Amino acid sequence: MKINWNLMRDIIRVDLITMRGGKNNTLLTLILFSGFMGLMGLIVSPLGGLYVPLLLGGFFVPLLFNNEMKYHSGRLWSLLPVERRDLVNARFLLSVGGFIAADLVFYLLMLLAQALKLWKITTGDNWDIIAMMSQKMGYTELGFFNLCYFGASAFALGIMTSSLRKYFRDPDSFSNLLSGVMLRKSSRTEVVWLLIIGGVFVFWLLVISGILPLGMAAMVVIRLISQLARAANGYLLGAVFLTVTGFYTSYQYISTLIEYDRREL
Repeated sequence: MKINWNLMRDIIRVDLITMRGGKNNTLLTLILFSGFMGLMGLIVSPLGGLYVPLLLGGFFVPLLFNNEMKYHSGRLWSLLPVERRDLVNARFLLSVGGFIAADLVFYLLMLLAQALKLWKITTGDNWDIIAMMSQKMGYTELGFFNLCYFGASAFALGIMTSSLRKYFRDPDSFSNLLSGVMLRKSSRTEVVWLLIIGGVFVFWLLVISGILPLGMAAMVVIRLISQLARAANGYLLGAVFLTVTGFYTSYQYISTLIEYDRREL
């Protein structure tokens, strides 16, 4: 399958133009809020930078298709000399590529924030959340931050690719997202998964801190995972997170190609 890079570049350019169109430039709001959270990561805690991948993963795709949904112009692509796979390729490239680039930039920025520790100038050591949590859980500060950031990035990228597939399969499921109705069609499943993931994370914190005792068999498994998390300052388990997400992204991409090719426009 030959990829038409020039055509993909033109589709991406059109999408970027339409994202900036309309009276309410929500894209600018997203960029400004991401910049604000990056600033909070510098002067309050690098954990503030975790909101950036979560914001991008949750809101970039709805913003990408906002005007297309508003003006019902999705069928226009079927009238243009554009193959469906080129449209899918361009939008996956824009979304996933943009996410990875922004995620890497903010990761390096938060590493710089962790090294500078500017928040100590005004608040002192008592505000060092990462130091307190890492000491309580037995991780290095870098290791604890890496696990949090890689986990948030993997989760956000999974949400983004799932949203891309959902739009190509059923654009109507996104019709109420930006108007404030968050529980749209099929979103109950997403809420359930979000609650499950949050519950697992809280459960993990309680176990690691010793607040919640477990049996010997469970503790053996927990300690094995904990050793993996501590290895190489969290980079090893972080690589596992990102590898699993990479396979999930590939699955969503291939499924989108198949489903969109069969869909009646």
